[in-house]
Amino acid sequence: MSAVATFRRLSNRERLVLLESLLLLAACAVGLRAADLRRMRTRIRVAGVPTLSPGRLALLFHAVARRYPARCLVRSLALCWLLARHGFKSEVRIGVRRAGSELDAHAWVERDGAVLNDSTSVGETYIPLEPAEIPATPHWS
Repeated sequence: MSAVATFRRLSNRERLVLLESLLLLAACAVGLRAADLRRMRTRIRVAGVPTLSPGRLALLFHAVARRYPARCLVRSLALCWLLARHGFKSEVRIGVRRAGSELDAHAWVERDGAVLNDSTSVGETYIPLEPAEIPATPHWS
């Protein structure tokens, strides 16, 4: 099925989530350049009444994010913000792993221990850091 046909089959609410996802991706990309990670994370507040499930929101978000050139941290912050705007608490997780002589970092979103925007084994590939261990301006490979 074409992207246009799929878009037409979505409800108006789902179409708005697609637009909201695009705007949040752009806002997070700009926000991380203007502020540090800690300040961006503190701006995420749970509000609103759930109208779609977290899984559906993540799926709609992914449809936009895979076409938007952004690093994993931007995508994860934007998804976390989207979920919060729709009444769901989630957490941006950051993990590290050794890549040769370098340290590689990666970000993903979890809700109630379930990974929403990555493989379920991401916590085994990367060693998750506790929030207090995450620097305000981490270096990303």
